[in-house]
Amino acid sequence: MPELSPGDILVVTSATAVPFLDRPPAGVRVAAVGPSTAQALREAGIEVSVVPPRALASALVEALGPLEGRRILYPRAEQVPATFEASLRQAGARVVSAAVYRTILPPEATLLGVSVDVVTLASGSAARHYHQLGGVPEARIAAIGPSTAAVCARLGIEVHAVAAQHTSEGLAQAALSLLQACAPGAPRRS
Repeated sequence: MPELSPGDILVVTSATAVPFLDRPPAGVRVAAVGPSTAQALREAGIEVSVVPPRALASALVEALGPLEGRRILYPRAEQVPATFEASLRQAGARVVSAAVYRTILPPEATLLGVSVDVVTLASGSAARHYHQLGGVPEARIAAIGPSTAAVCARLGIEVHAVAAQHTSEGLAQAALSLLQACAPGAPRRS
């Protein structure tokens, strides 16, 4: 992982990246995409100075303020949409992007025989793996946010709800809403 220097910005868009981070030196601003990521950073002893009002990458870029000439370290998954990094560069930042983890589909994973009313997808990689496994017939899909919903759309997965708050709690609420709609006697949306 590249070294940080005073004046740099550490941008964290997933709590999954936190175990791979060292405590940054004094003078480094730390930004988290949302409250769950901020909490994971704080639990790791890393002080967070920027959390946007909405847990969206676009809101994070805006919350960072002027970025012209600023060096940003962006620890991320091996496969991520290019839009966030492109937005940082477009704002004038010098981005050092480092893949620190990857999401994999275990070879023994299967959805055969699974019968559920609602499936929650908390990332684009989760959507890709769900698609790879063939999905669950008749299940309604809740996506954590618009970027995950966009991945679903590209894969041909119909999304029935997108979390209003792009957090695990928001995703749970979206799933509960779908479950209530699946309750006996509730009209089933197709």
